[in-house]
This record gives sequence, structure tokens and C-alpha cells, in this order.
Amino acid sequence: MDGLIQPGHGNVPHIHSKEDEAFYVASGAFEFINGDEKITTGPGDFVYIPKGTRHAFRNIGPEPARLLVFYTPAGPESFFLKHGETDRAPYAD
Repeated sequence: MDGLIQPGHGNVPHIHSKEDEAFYVASGAFEFINGDEKITTGPGDFVYIPKGTRHAFRNIGPEPARLLVFYTPAGPESFFLKHGETDRAPYAD
């Protein structure tokens, strides 16, 4: 998935029991929780989260930032396809 994350936004700490998750920071700065560790990342960084690991992320920069998200095996992306934003601007009619 390709996401544009607004400043201060991200997700809450959670655990995937069936899939690994990985993130590629395409732009901006993010803070990740990976288990008991906090990681600050920037463009070009890659973060791998094995299944069963508590994790979260947040855009810590002043601008919207781009994050690529990967799941193995695939499947969780269907939630975002069903409930997430489209390519239109947020809150647009």
C-alpha cells in the first residue's frame, strides 16, 4: 500500500497474528514502535515487523509523509481498500 500520512498521524500499537508487516519510508520522518524499541526513521529507511510483534508508527515531521506498507502473506490490505480513503483529498465530496 502507498499512504500519505499527515503530520502527527499514524496508528495505535497493535499486533498481527498471521502476517509480517514491513514499511519503506519514501519521504518524511516517522517514529516506529517495534516491540519494546522506538525507532526514528527517514527517507530510504526500511522497517520489518515480524508477526506477533507489537508495533505502531506516527509521522513526526511537519509535512505529509509517504509510507509504503507491505504484508506477507497478503490480506490485511483488503480492510484499507474497503474502509480507507481513495486517491481523492480527505473529506472531499
